[in-house]
Amino acid sequence: MIKILQIPFFLFAALIAGCAGYQKGSLPNSETASLYLEPIQNEAYISGVAPLFQSELRRQILSSRLLKLVPTPEEADMVAYIRLLDYEEQPIGYLKSDTGQPISARISVSAQLTLTETDIDETVLIEDMPLTANSAVYSSPSTAFPNPVDQSKPAMVSDLARRVVLELELQRP
Repeated sequence: MIKILQIPFFLFAALIAGCAGYQKGSLPNSETASLYLEPIQNEAYISGVAPLFQSELRRQILSSRLLKLVPTPEEADMVAYIRLLDYEEQPIGYLKSDTGQPISARISVSAQLTLTETDIDETVLIEDMPLTANSAVYSSPSTAFPNPVDQSKPAMVSDLARRVVLELELQRP
């Protein structure tokens, strides 16, 4: 009987000892960093996406508890430069008519992020980091915009903005 009780007690003691130094994980730095966002440069040649992306990026930065937008670079801890670089659409499905209008596609948009710290020598934290958002989009021929890309721009820029904000949060000084 004693040996039966010793085994569970031994396992219990080993478990307790193994977890004794455990600490709940968190970000190493939880201080807010001020950020100045340069106007988005659009080299992706997809109309209307730069202002949509800038608006979504600002919205997501404002909802971040680790970043604070400031109106001038002089007030900022960091300055972000973002260029939309490439856009690609690969149609998956088409309308039954002979118009060739795609109703579903795989789309991707890529950007480059450069982030500098506004200290005395303007330290470069990130230089030309590539970021890409990919998604499949579908539309109904009965909608106002039969082109799935037109309907998917908000989702596409939201995904890319999320990726940019994550990098900005991770690189805070």
